[in-house]
Amino acid sequence: MPERMPARQRARANFRSGRGSILPLIAFLLALSMAFLALTIDVMRTVYTCDKLRAAVESAGLAAMCQAGNTTGTAYDATARNNVIYRLQELGGSTGPAWNQAPAGPDSTGGPFDTDITFDTGSPDLFYPNPDDPREFFLRVTARRDGADSLSMFFLPAIYAFNTWAGLPVPPGLSRVTPSASVEVISQPARRIGAGLANSSLAQAADSFSRTATFPLAVGIGGFETARSTTGWQPVNLVSSTAGATTSPALKCAFVNVARNQSGTGEYHGQASGSSAVDELMALMDYFNVNPPSSALAPGVVEKESMLSAFDPSAAEFKNMVDNGQIPLRLQALDGSQYLVVPVVLESPTGTANQRLSVAGFARLRLRLVSVTSSQLNLEAEIGEAAPVCNATVGDGSFYTGPARAINADTALFAQRIDPGITVDSLALAPRQRGIVLAPSISPRPLGKIKLD
Repeated sequence: MPERMPARQRARANFRSGRGSILPLIAFLLALSMAFLALTIDVMRTVYTCDKLRAAVESAGLAAMCQAGNTTGTAYDATARNNVIYRLQELGGSTGPAWNQAPAGPDSTGGPFDTDITFDTGSPDLFYPNPDDPREFFLRVTARRDGADSLSMFFLPAIYAFNTWAGLPVPPGLSRVTPSASVEVISQPARRIGAGLANSSLAQAADSFSRTATFPLAVGIGGFETARSTTGWQPVNLVSSTAGATTSPALKCAFVNVARNQSGTGEYHGQASGSSAVDELMALMDYFNVNPPSSALAPGVVEKESMLSAFDPSAAEFKNMVDNGQIPLRLQALDGSQYLVVPVVLESPTGTANQRLSVAGFARLRLRLVSVTSSQLNLEAEIGEAAPVCNATVGDGSFYTGPARAINADTALFAQRIDPGITVDSLALAPRQRGIVLAPSISPRPLGKIKLD
C-alpha cells in the first residue's frame, strides 16, 4: 500500500503545478500587450503624419489660391497660375515656414524623423477646370511621404514575424507606409476682409497683402447690381446732401470710415463727420497709395453686417480738403491698374453725414479721378472679374457690438456657391457673379487618402 504524501508536501506540489500553468498565460498576455503597443505606436505615427500633411495642404492651398486674384491681369490667366505655383513652392520645402514639417522615414536610425513638406506643383490636375465655368479653375494640392520620406514601420513587421517563421503569407507593405493628403480649394463670396498691415510693412508690391484691405468707399447694392452688366469705365454718383440721390449714374457711392475706432465708444469703426474724421479718411486713402507715406492709416477689419459711417461730400470740412487739393491728390495717387476691395451696402447712400450703412458683401473694382468741378469729385469706376484675393475669408461676422437687430440673410450676389445637394462624386457651384470679391475655401469633396504600399 503506497505511502500517503503529507499534507504540507501536497500543498507545495499543487502550488508548483498551478504556477506552471499560469506562466504561459502571463507570457502570452505580455506578448499580446507588447504587440498591440507596437501596433499603436506605428499606427498613431502614421495618423499624426496624415494630420500634419492635411493641415499643410489646406494652409498652403488657401494661401496659394489668394494669388489667383492678381491685380492687373485676368483672375485665372497664366500669370495667376504662375503666381499660385510660386506661392506653393515658397511655402513648401526648405523655404517654407518652420512648422511645415511632418514625420518621415527614417531610412536609418540616425534620422531625421521630421522633414520639410513639399507640394506637388507638377500635377496635371493642379488647376482643375470648373465644369460649369471653364474660365475658372479649382486648385488641387497634394503632399505625400514617399520615396526616402516614406514612413518606416518600427514594430508592425515584428507582429507578423511568426508568419514568416511558419511559412504563412505576410501582408504586403508592412515595412513602409506612404501616407498622402490632398485638398481641393474653391472660391466663395468673401464675408470678411482682414485689417491692413502696419505702416512699417507697406513697402510691398501693389498686389500684396497690404493692398487688399477695404478701401473707404461704399457702393449701394441696387446700383451695383445694375452696373455689373456694364463693362469698361463708368461714372460714379458720389451722393451729397445738397445734390440728393439722383438716378444717374447707377453707381451710387459714399466715402466711409473703415478705420478702427480707438475712442472706446462701443462702435468698431470711426465716425464720418468733423475735421478729424476727414483727416482720418485721407490717411486711409494714403494707405492705398503706390508709395504710401508714414502717416498712412491701415483700415480695420470689415465684415458682413459691419456698420459703416458715410461722409457728406457737401460738408464744409470735406469741401475744404477738395478745394485745397488734398483729397484729389490722394485719389490721383492710386494706381489706376490696381483693383480695390470696396464694401457693398444694403442701403442707398443719401449724402447724410454719418448715415449708417450695413455691409452686405464686397466688390472688386478700379477707381480713378476724372476731374474736380465746383468742389465736387468726378470719379469713374471699372468693375472687375470676380476673383479670390488675399486677406479675404468666408467666415461669418464676429465683432458687431451695436444694438440688437436681425442678421441679414445673404443676398443673391453674395450667397454661397455650393449646391446644397452636393455629393462626394460631384461638385456643382453656382456661377460666379461678376465683380464680387471671392475668398478661397476648402471644397467639401473629401480628397484625402492614406495609401499602404
